[in-house]
Amino acid sequence: MHPATISRLAPAGRLARTFLTPHRTRLLAALACLLAAAVATISLPFLIARLVDLAAGPAGPVTLGLAALAVLAAILARGAAAYGQAVLVSDSARKAVAVLQQRLAAQLIRTASLPSDPTAEAAPAVLVDRDAARLQRMVGALTGGFGLHGVSLAVLAGALLALDADLAVALLAGGAVAAFVVGRLIRRIRGAAERARQTREALVAQLHRAFGALRQVRAGSAEEREAAMAAELIDRAARFGQRRMHLRSLLVPAVEALAGLAAIGAVIHAGRTVSAGDHSAGDFVGFLAALLLAWPSLYRTADAAPAVREGLAAAARLETALIETAPAMAGPGETLPRRLSGKIELSEVTVADAPDRPGLHDVTLRVPAGATMALVGPRGCGAETVFDLILRLCEPEAGTLLIDGAEARTLPAAALRQQVALLGPDPLLIDDTVRANLAYAAPEADAAAIHRAAEAAGAETFIAGLPRGYDTLLGAAGERLTPAQRQRLALARAMLKDPAILLVDMTAIAGADGTDAEPWPPGLAAFAAGRTTLLRAGRPADLPPADRIAVLERGRVIQLGTHAQLMAEDGVYACLRALETARAEAAAAPS
Repeated sequence: MHPATISRLAPAGRLARTFLTPHRTRLLAALACLLAAAVATISLPFLIARLVDLAAGPAGPVTLGLAALAVLAAILARGAAAYGQAVLVSDSARKAVAVLQQRLAAQLIRTASLPSDPTAEAAPAVLVDRDAARLQRMVGALTGGFGLHGVSLAVLAGALLALDADLAVALLAGGAVAAFVVGRLIRRIRGAAERARQTREALVAQLHRAFGALRQVRAGSAEEREAAMAAELIDRAARFGQRRMHLRSLLVPAVEALAGLAAIGAVIHAGRTVSAGDHSAGDFVGFLAALLLAWPSLYRTADAAPAVREGLAAAARLETALIETAPAMAGPGETLPRRLSGKIELSEVTVADAPDRPGLHDVTLRVPAGATMALVGPRGCGAETVFDLILRLCEPEAGTLLIDGAEARTLPAAALRQQVALLGPDPLLIDDTVRANLAYAAPEADAAAIHRAAEAAGAETFIAGLPRGYDTLLGAAGERLTPAQRQRLALARAMLKDPAILLVDMTAIAGADGTDAEPWPPGLAAFAAGRTTLLRAGRPADLPPADRIAVLERGRVIQLGTHAQLMAEDGVYACLRALETARAEAAAAPS
């Protein structure tokens, strides 16, 4: 076998050994059903030929009835065996793929970094759902299309040769020519479809680029050029689509014409051989029965090829995901030897830019245990990456990150995250009750602890007003709550977790709704007291009192100090404060 073919098959083989081996008893039973179906299939043409000859001769009703029962028994046996084989294989594949999905989902949720495009082929959700389904379809195609129907084709070819070798050879030669013609048509159809797909992707990319830069397009008077480029791509995609449609429309008449020629030749040959006494009418009818049985098997076998190609590609992606994300970070059962004090030290840390986060360049920050540090800068300044480092969603490429004096990469990731809470702009809420959402990060919390946390976060009042209180279903993503209510639930959830380190994105707190005048609610201030707290803010005005403030720009720390020190430096921080003060005074001044 060619090395390239082996490399394509290897991932699927390894996954099969891992996940299908526990179902080998069922698979052996499916193999037995496959053999039984093959025996029944090869016997049918001969039984039908015998029945026709008996019906045309002087056979009595008992003999004729027994022959008819034999044909019926073979048909029923073939159907039962095919059903058993399909059910056994499908059940085994379904269970094996379910186990693979469960293992992969748990592993990716713990360790995978999310791609910028959630619909990409390597995105976690695509791997767990779509690629796993492709793998299951491939198993069905291999066992059904290439297994059951492939074996049927082989035994039926033997039956055709036994019934009429000359006609069978002629038909096989004609079938080879027909397969060549149909194969050429199918390849041209696929080529046209692929070129149409590539052209549509180029069109989408061109439109994204044009609409994403409308200011530059219009400033450069390039509207007509962009419209002409889009028109050309649209026209090209339409031409490829039309060509594909013409070829597909030609495929069926071509197959029917070839089948008609074969049928005409078979009838002429049968008439001559029967009249010459070389074969009986039963032999010819049995031959036709074998052909009729072979046709759907031939179609199913050819139809299985795309599913196998997609499944092999999916198997390679799935195996890569299982291997690349496997041991990188610890599992959920590991714990830290003690509760953290929360001391954080970044020393000359560098992280490369990624599609889903900005980079950092030689960043040095030290946050004592229990202190509050604010990270100020526009979105993309690098503060989000500092949060990701502490959560071990990424690792330093240079420099070190120490937590309580230990290098972060040596701490079990899941155990570290148990002592870190994140308050972000889009709190994760599940389609469940208020109680389940509050206990999301602390499932062992009892009802009394849940009520205390809700009260401390200022959520008790609005929860009491819900139709069923703590048992009210929130809907997908908490759609029945206001943004401020969702943030209060997120704060109560963090309180239940009782973290040593608190990470707060102030855009999630400031202006959550029109009723919150304070950017730093009292419940959050009391909760943060005594904990190591990192704040991320785009504007200095959003910040509560902080022990230290770091101003970031494009992944670098450009200012560091207390509020008073930064104001005295008359740098970026002081300029931002001055601008905010001027805007506030202008807004307050009478018109």
